[in-house]
Amino acid sequence: MAGVSRGGDRQALHEVIRKHSLAAKERLACGEGNDLSERLAGDPAFPLSLEEIQQELDPKRHIGRSVEQTERFLEKHPVPASTPLQEILV
Repeated sequence: MAGVSRGGDRQALHEVIRKHSLAAKERLACGEGNDLSERLAGDPAFPLSLEEIQQELDPKRHIGRSVEQTERFLEKHPVPASTPLQEILV
């Protein structure tokens, strides 16, 4: 969405991301590192810098209040660390 807000065409940017995502996936399958951010930043059709892309990909920007909500829930419903996960989920 950041690219669209800078005047980019949503469908064209989606295709750029798809193309580079597939290439990055291939690198990962070969045991190499994930270079998706660098690929996007190096593509003249993509309007964001490497720093801006990395900021957009920061998970903290997308989790909202989930950390606080989880902590509050666990304060009200403590679970001993020794409890098997299957017992917690049932």
